[in-house]
Amino acid sequence: MDLLVKKLIRKIVLKRNRSPLNTGLTPLSEIRTAVVLIDGSETESQLAASEVKKFFGCKKIEVMTICPTKEDFDWLGRLKRKLRPDEGNFLKADIFISLFSGRNFAVDYESLCSRSVFKAGCCKMPQKTFDLTVTSPEGSVANCQSESFRQLAGILNMIR
Repeated sequence: MDLLVKKLIRKIVLKRNRSPLNTGLTPLSEIRTAVVLIDGSETESQLAASEVKKFFGCKKIEVMTICPTKEDFDWLGRLKRKLRPDEGNFLKADIFISLFSGRNFAVDYESLCSRSVFKAGCCKMPQKTFDLTVTSPEGSVANCQSESFRQLAGILNMIR
């Protein structure tokens, strides 16, 4: 498919499905559900997923971890429906976290269209998409997803 047409369709889809909700930092005491997007192509994605489940499990927060690989995206670059067993809960989770270290359309789409009241990520996004961003220092090697989540979890524990 022509790249220009794909780019135009992506722009329309983002505009149509973008969440209208205002977001902001929210303490863990007010969070009941979480969705965490983990880069499944990374070698330590399962370690990161287990750390995420352990952290939120201890807080009695229901969590859905999604570890997509290249085959899990549709032709437009969004997550396929099979990765969203419960579409309503996926979109309405109290917190959305992306552990992807780089931007791609799936991260853009899921973060902008999520109706979560608190959004956090590991890459800089335009238009202040994330309320909290954890990035590695300039010039250093990118952190692994589990290390990024540990940093993020430390900050989440401090929010009151």
